[in-house]
Amino acid sequence: MTRRLAALSLAAALAATAAPAQKPAYDLIIRGGSIYDGSGGPAVKGDVAIRAERIACVGACPGTAAKVVDARGKAVAPGFINMLSWSNESLIQDGRGLSELKQGVTLEVMGEGDSMGPLTPKMRALMAQRQSDIKYPVSWSGLDEYLRFLERKGVSVNEMLAISSLGQSKVRRSIAILLALTFSKHFYLVSITSFYIFYLIHTFNLTVQSAQVYLFIFLGAVAAGTVIGGPIGDRIGTRRVIWWSILGVLPFTMMLPYVDLFWTAVLSVIIGVILASAFPAIVVYAQGLIPGRVGMVAGLFFGVAFGIAGIGAAVLGWVADQTSIVFVYHVCAFLPAIGLLAAFLPETAKAKGRRKTGDA
Repeated sequence: MTRRLAALSLAAALAATAAPAQKPAYDLIIRGGSIYDGSGGPAVKGDVAIRAERIACVGACPGTAAKVVDARGKAVAPGFINMLSWSNESLIQDGRGLSELKQGVTLEVMGEGDSMGPLTPKMRALMAQRQSDIKYPVSWSGLDEYLRFLERKGVSVNEMLAISSLGQSKVRRSIAILLALTFSKHFYLVSITSFYIFYLIHTFNLTVQSAQVYLFIFLGAVAAGTVIGGPIGDRIGTRRVIWWSILGVLPFTMMLPYVDLFWTAVLSVIIGVILASAFPAIVVYAQGLIPGRVGMVAGLFFGVAFGIAGIGAAVLGWVADQTSIVFVYHVCAFLPAIGLLAAFLPETAKAKGRRKTGDA
């Protein structure tokens, strides 16, 4: 009896060792975390299971895994996107991208500032000459070659390049349109800032002091419009702000010479807010057309704006001397119609390329 039990035990042990070990159901399970799925909803307690580098289960994930991470008391979320990455060169030096990864960033969108391509031989030589702490061979000409260069070196994050689809001719045409819109805006503004008091005195027999109050109200509206133009552009897009803030003010400017004092004050506020909101949008849009030339673009448009204001005041003063203040306002009422040119402004930039690189 004892020998039979011993034989059975030996057979069972041999069968157990001969049976293949059960493969874990997942490569990785993150257990018990607060899961944020990116939709904006509240967190949900649960697990996230990974198999073959893909999410295989979210929620209650029974089964085993080669590695289990205890995420209780911690947040679990998809990788974040850095929409304004400047890692063009730093990833060449250290492809781990720890400054991004440790903040949860897994996708970097590059393309602001200096571009890594396309490059002519002269541009490649200049890029090599301008290198500072980070040294690397400029062995590529096109952007796709640059991404392949990163891939060969090994990069831990995904990369996307925001590439403008505009050629040089479209950029030049768009800048010319923006300058025309700047002319329209500031030429009309100077008609009010320089001659509004005279218009009110001539049309409504106001005193100088009373007319100055109306001018102060208008200038306050201009200041408010300049401030709110930026945030509105961030929300709905600078191109839409440009379109509506210049062309959209046309009905009000055309009404202004024909209304009474009360409605003159109301319309001046509306005109000031809407028209002034265009300038921040124009500058930001132009900077998107010519990346890496922020100072040049800002200087160009601010210089044109101030120059037009000075020239406009002189020209309108001469016209007023030859005709009348009321005639100046009748003519200037049509200036915002130049805003129709905004219809020819293209979208500035789109995501044109993406390459999922290998692990570092």
